[in-house]
Amino acid sequence: MPPAEYTLTTMQTVYPLMAIRSSESQEIVDRGLSFVDSQINGDEINIESLRKSQVPFGSEYLKIKTKSQVAGMYPSNKTGILYSVIEEQGADGSWSSRAYENIGILKGLALYYLSTNDTRVLDSIKRGSEWLNAHQRPDGSFQGDGDENVYCLAHYSDAALIYSVAGDKTSLEKTVGYIEKRGIGKDPTPLKSFLTFLWNMKIIYGEDKAMKLASEIADP
Repeated sequence: MPPAEYTLTTMQTVYPLMAIRSSESQEIVDRGLSFVDSQINGDEINIESLRKSQVPFGSEYLKIKTKSQVAGMYPSNKTGILYSVIEEQGADGSWSSRAYENIGILKGLALYYLSTNDTRVLDSIKRGSEWLNAHQRPDGSFQGDGDENVYCLAHYSDAALIYSVAGDKTSLEKTVGYIEKRGIGKDPTPLKSFLTFLWNMKIIYGEDKAMKLASEIADP
């Protein structure tokens, strides 16, 4: 399904291609980033193209997630955007009462930090990871998983990346252990979750261990 004119979906589509150096992929990346650039105005990012409607739609969470993840995947000149996300963070380290929403926002901050080593962003990630840990059960599952909806393993893979960046090895190991026990078989979005897991584990552990872990969760 094409990314249509949604800023975050477009960014998520071209992001993996940014590491592939070919004329075909570069053309797609250039067109995608050109669209993303057109949706940025100062420290604000439109959720969707305004050509069809002059009124932006979406929840406050989606607006913050869009800013965080677009800046994380495409960090050039995005410091003001990232800092505006941090300014929305609560005193307890959260932006939302739902774990998966905080994970979505913190993932963008983690990607941004990995590219920039910005210590203010790292401090925000550490406070957010503490909130996540406080809302994670002893078995590794998050509070709320299975209530409103079932969390995808992509959420847990992103949480593992956040814990890794925050330096919380205990929570990282607990989360990866939960992913291994649960497996990919009954995941609501198995392909997305598998690719997210592989990508994040490669960042955390390197390619060899990432491939080993990926083969384990894929095994029925």
